[in-house]
Amino acid sequence: MDVPTFGTAPFLGRVLRILILGALGLVSAAKAQTSIDHFDDGLVYVSSFGTPVTETVTATVAGGYRTVTVEALSAGLTSAQVDPVNLPGLLDVASNLPSSRTSLLYDANGDGLIFAGAGDFGQESAFELTMASLQLPDPGDELEVSILVVDETGNSGQVTHVFTSSFLTNTSVVYSFADYSPAVDFSRLDSIEVIFDTGIADGVDYQVDGIIAVPEP
Repeated sequence: MDVPTFGTAPFLGRVLRILILGALGLVSAAKAQTSIDHFDDGLVYVSSFGTPVTETVTATVAGGYRTVTVEALSAGLTSAQVDPVNLPGLLDVASNLPSSRTSLLYDANGDGLIFAGAGDFGQESAFELTMASLQLPDPGDELEVSILVVDETGNSGQVTHVFTSSFLTNTSVVYSFADYSPAVDFSRLDSIEVIFDTGIADGVDYQVDGIIAVPEP
């Protein structure tokens, strides 16, 4: 009895393509990014005239809560807002005069990320911050952006990137876990805090598009 070959070479080629695509799909699934915050929800507006002001809202973020703190470091008003209707997918920070410091804290409203089931970053290798725009009014102005992490046992580490020029298109920077203290256990993080500091520069405006954790390459 004849055994059907299905056109052996083409058939084997199709099988091979299916296996390769399947393997690539598994790799893609294994290397999915982990969102910290994409500013898609959790309406919040915080403003400061010189003293730190903090507000916590529920949102689709790491740990389920976003805590925003704004401090104007000199005379004038600084504000930070997430407005999913009018500014979808953005954190918007504006200063009419003062230098300022703004922070985003993700710690499950004090319970800790690991307690909330959101603190295991053992399969990731870095944070990636994407800025949507930055306006530095004067030559020499800078914006320092730091990401501070604290693990379940209190070990902490901080990495800072300094932006020195303005831009109006998405600009990303990577904070490698390898640059943090080796004592930090990224598989059991309690909190992640992103800190924006204009130093002595005043009138600095910026928008943030998102913060993610990216896997090993």
